[in-house]
Formats: sequence, C-alpha cells, structure tokens
Amino acid sequence: MNVFGSSQARETKKNISNLEQSIKSFSSKLDKFEHLLEENHKSIQIKEEQVKAIQLTCIQITEHMTRGEVSLQSIKETIMSSAILDMQCVLGVNNKYMIKEKSIVDTETWATQHWIFKHSKSLQDIKSRKTNKWLERNYHQLAIEYGDVEYEEVGKILNSLKFSCIYVKGEQKN
Repeated sequence: MNVFGSSQARETKKNISNLEQSIKSFSSKLDKFEHLLEENHKSIQIKEEQVKAIQLTCIQITEHMTRGEVSLQSIKETIMSSAILDMQCVLGVNNKYMIKEKSIVDTETWATQHWIFKHSKSLQDIKSRKTNKWLERNYHQLAIEYGDVEYEEVGKILNSLKFSCIYVKGEQKN
C-alpha cells in the first residue's frame, strides 16, 4: 500500500502545486484587470469632466451667437444686398433698345430671377426688323414675339427690385 500511497501523495502534491500556480496566475491576471478597470474608470471620469466643460462652452457660444444674430439681423434689415443684372436687347423703331431677356442674381443669397419679354405690340422699321432677325438667327435664337412676360411689365419689374446696388456691364445697360 505504501507504493500506491506514495504515488497518490505525489500526484496530490503535484495537483496542489498546479492549482497554486493557476491561482497565482489568475490572481496576477485579476490584479491587472482591476488595474485596467481603475484606469478606465479614471479615464471615464476625465472624459465626463471634459464633456461637461464642452457643454458649458457650447452654452456660452450659443448665448453669444443669439446676441450676435440679433445684431446681425438688425444690420441686414438696414442694409439691402447688392445684385448683378444682365440683359439682352432687341432693336425698336428709331434705334431704341428694348429689353428682350433679363436676369438678376442676388449676391448674398445667389437667388436668381429671369424674364423673357415678348414684344407683340412693338413697332419695327426695316433696320430694326433686319437686326432683330439677325439676333434671332445668330445670337439668342429668340423671336421678337416670343416670351413669357409682356414688355409693358418691365417698369413694374424694375421698380420691384429692392437692392442697394445693382451691378451691370456695359454703358448702354446703365
């Protein structure tokens, strides 16, 4: 029995030794895990403090922007924007230019408006008829009668434009 007993005792001691090593290994890993957990907890606390600081900064920025928007709005109300206007003309009796097509762009919002005027009631002499036919064939391809707005509406449209400054290119367009 001694033979089997000592063999069993060695086996038990070996198992106990293995268990002690496993416990030490798990204990070491548990210590590392607890350390990482503490670091993560500290990091989370720091991040939470940073988020609170950012939230306070955002609130302050929003308050300043709100105050700024009020003053910007009052400035916008007192100062009108400028625009860029371009037009193409046809020739009327006695070499009088008549607007055929007009476009305007608001330089602040980039909103555009565009009109094509029909001259169904406009008189033409031989020179203006020839010139307008040439423009139709070679330039803008718009017949003098074609358009979506009657020429008589030009004044109303011009008066409806509320810009502090309108830019045009060309002396004849001024």
